[in-house]
Amino acid sequence: MNVSNQETPEAQMGADRARPSRILIDCTETFASGLTTGIQRVVQKIAGRAEQLSREIGIPCIVIVTDGVKVRRIPFPVLAPSHNRVGRTRGRIIIDKGRAIWDRWVEPLFGRLDLRAAARRSAWILFIMMPMRLRKGTGHLEMEVQKGDLLLLPDSFWGLGYSVRLAEKAHVIGACVVPIIHDIFPITHPEFADTKNATAFKAAFARLVSVSHGLLTVSLFTQGEVQTLLTQQGACVPPIRSFRLGADAFAGASQAIPVRTEIQQLRDLYLMVGTIEPRKGHATVLDAFDQLWRNGGDATLVLVGRVGWRCEEFQRRLDAHPLLKRRLFVFYDATDSDLDYLYKQARALVIASRVEGFGLPLVEAMRYGVPVIASRIDVFREVGEDYPDYFSVDDAADLLGILEQYERQGGVTRPPRDWPTWDESALSAMWAAVSLYEDSFARYAAKTVVRKAQML
Repeated sequence: MNVSNQETPEAQMGADRARPSRILIDCTETFASGLTTGIQRVVQKIAGRAEQLSREIGIPCIVIVTDGVKVRRIPFPVLAPSHNRVGRTRGRIIIDKGRAIWDRWVEPLFGRLDLRAAARRSAWILFIMMPMRLRKGTGHLEMEVQKGDLLLLPDSFWGLGYSVRLAEKAHVIGACVVPIIHDIFPITHPEFADTKNATAFKAAFARLVSVSHGLLTVSLFTQGEVQTLLTQQGACVPPIRSFRLGADAFAGASQAIPVRTEIQQLRDLYLMVGTIEPRKGHATVLDAFDQLWRNGGDATLVLVGRVGWRCEEFQRRLDAHPLLKRRLFVFYDATDSDLDYLYKQARALVIASRVEGFGLPLVEAMRYGVPVIASRIDVFREVGEDYPDYFSVDDAADLLGILEQYERQGGVTRPPRDWPTWDESALSAMWAAVSLYEDSFARYAAKTVVRKAQML
């Protein structure tokens, strides 16, 4: 199945059509957070191939970060998880703690003063941009967005807000703005998002779409969701194209970073990978396994993912669980080496999301040939087709029935499923973005011809 609606690169890139002078890949949020999962993993996979992509498409691809005013070119190793992750994460923690203090104490007293943006910008410069400027010999060069550039925004855009501000300035300058929209669930399903994040996402999304020359989505499902939302809002719908995210086995990871000892003891396990938050369905999965254990089962469940939002009650349930570190294991900071080992030892991947934009763990499991037990949602049916065994969303009893079948059979086998590599995925995204640039240029040229004709 080919879920991309792109033409071939040769068809897209006619010799008589305009091409961007540069492609600027904004990675501001990923650089600031030091995170390595979800959207941040996608950003790293695309940005890490900037030099390779430059050669393959014949257009310079440059990795950048911004504070909303200035833009800095950074070499990819600075973005990589191993580079100054602790320092960047500490800086982001300080920013987040500062926000919490502001929200609780300062804003109620001085709510009418517009100081939040100034405080946030000061923290960003002090803890993120300033250390980068002082780092010697790493190529952090100030640069300007220029007319004819293509600004590609694969990162989250609603957190710090600097990428949206950059997009607005780029639009005025005459650069082409193309964001990658991973999902829009904070708008379509706000009950699964932190309240302030949902508000920030909605406002940033509207601003970003208004200055975008085209949108990229990571699935046909998300493409349809975006088109429907914008149509319902009466907004102008820019051209939208989709491409498939990639998946590579974590081959060689264990040679770079050894697998931690407590993970090496695990065998024949059920694996769940994803941020711990209500949307991911962790409570439903644990309900099913609790019943399986009460019925006498001895299956092992491993949860991998950082702590998200609105999960305090579930965290208390995990901490007090009688089978914790016996049949139930939780790892909040697993490395690629750990994940490589866990996928190889997995009897199945369980993915129970209520809503998703794509579902990277699903395709990673398919690449490993690991059976998948997935919630029956549209995007998983699009991506996984007939590979997973599906259960009804939020239905622990339905999931339990599949688990009991797996246990009776002693496991289920699946051949690995072919899927685009990250090399192929990143290249597809670039061709799609360049195609949107070309279409924008063609529309502008057509409008110019009409205007000139009307003046005659």
